[in-house]
Amino acid sequence: MKNDLYPKIKVPKIRPHIIRKIVAAVFMFYFFLALGLNIYLGGKPWCLYVLFSQWVLYKSYVTWDLVENNFISRWFSVVFPVCALLLTVQMIETSVRWASTIVVPLLYLISLLILCIVFICKFESQKSALLPIIKITSGSFLALLVGVFIIGNISFFNLIFIFSSTLIVTAGIIWFRKPLAAELKKKFHS
Repeated sequence: MKNDLYPKIKVPKIRPHIIRKIVAAVFMFYFFLALGLNIYLGGKPWCLYVLFSQWVLYKSYVTWDLVENNFISRWFSVVFPVCALLLTVQMIETSVRWASTIVVPLLYLISLLILCIVFICKFESQKSALLPIIKITSGSFLALLVGVFIIGNISFFNLIFIFSSTLIVTAGIIWFRKPLAAELKKKFHS
């Protein structure tokens, strides 16, 4: 007896996890090729440019979070590798000082403001994004501390970022203290 009631399930020929593995293998091949060329030719470690550029592409287009897959997590899964690439350029090219003093703090400040606007305007749907915001803010403070105390770069933009992010986080905690306490209780209860 033939069942024509339900259509046949079409299984894709290439599944997304296989594509991610193939892209990762291609990226690793080209990184090791660049590393070998860099060692053979000598000079500055420009192969790190290749590595971080591939990381930006991989995090932006190929992979995504399965658990905390929301706008805030996706936004910073792109912003963080871009900032890491810019700081890598600064570490390799010693004449470059704009990455840690201007671009990265401004990028984090603009990102933090955008995320706060999204978080406040869509609080009910975004309150599950509390932990990514805490991780993002903590990571931003850690990056700034590394930039200020280890690299020794403190600029006007770093100070603006520190002040603004402290103000935003404090205002958010005061404004949403009851819902945030309930959400934290849910997150850490189990």
